[in-house]
Amino acid sequence: MGGQVPKQFLSLGGQPLVLHSLHVLQASSAIHEIILAVPQSEMDYCLKEIVAKHHFTKVTKVVPGGAERQDSVRHALEAVHDDVDVVLVHDAVRPFLTERMVEEVVSRLVRRGQRLSPSR
Repeated sequence: MGGQVPKQFLSLGGQPLVLHSLHVLQASSAIHEIILAVPQSEMDYCLKEIVAKHHFTKVTKVVPGGAERQDSVRHALEAVHDDVDVVLVHDAVRPFLTERMVEEVVSRLVRRGQRLSPSR
């Protein structure tokens, strides 16, 4: 969007965009851990003013983003534990995520994985 403020921290309804998605992910029983990729220069702000201030207990890591979205996704994926079976990637500047969307995606992934797995 070409401004001084990174897109995920622009205000929507008086709150940074990223808060809208984080509230949904925090509330979802399907989500166990959240890893945020943010610009290196905004990591302290994100930890203090977003994660700590709003008590996002599922945020376990904040990693530096990259020059492009795919770089940020790669950095976040590198921080995922080896024993994790399902990973969702969500762009924080798309704030209209709902809990139902999250539950549906995870449910479909789990069902599909069970059908494709030869050991089940």
